[in-house]
Amino acid sequence: MSADNQTDPTFEDLSQQLEAVLARLERGDLALEDALSAYEQGVALVRQCNDLLDRAELRITELSTSVAHSDGARYSSAALLFELDDEE
Repeated sequence: MSADNQTDPTFEDLSQQLEAVLARLERGDLALEDALSAYEQGVALVRQCNDLLDRAELRITELSTSVAHSDGARYSSAALLFELDDEE
């Protein structure tokens, strides 16, 4: 968003907004211009979600690479993920 102390929307926030847009479109009662506007909003939300997912994937890749290349590493990143999964 902007630098005036507002935080960027989270993936979960964007997903909820997208679900609301989809629900409006699925009702089928929107005028053509309103439906097009809602569709455009949905496309923008999908792009934002994909951007956040791409950044998360990059962070995971970077973290996995740093763990794999650290000296004396006792765990691989895959082992870490399995251990974290087992805790749930």
